[in-house]
Amino acid sequence: MLSALLFAACHVFLASTVTDIGWPLLAFTLYEGLICAFLRLRSGVTAAALAHGTGIFLLAGALV
Repeated sequence: MLSALLFAACHVFLASTVTDIGWPLLAFTLYEGLICAFLRLRSGVTAAALAHGTGIFLLAGALV
């Protein structure tokens, strides 16, 4: 949980200045942080990094 909270906290600048999404982006990054932390524990850092990259790719495609 701490890892996911820190992950979301690192996205505050992005959510507040770069995009107009705001708190929903932080909620998404908290959820994504939980998923990546779980994947890291179960399958390693490569699986977590791939999940993070896939999440960014899907989110960017949905916003365009």
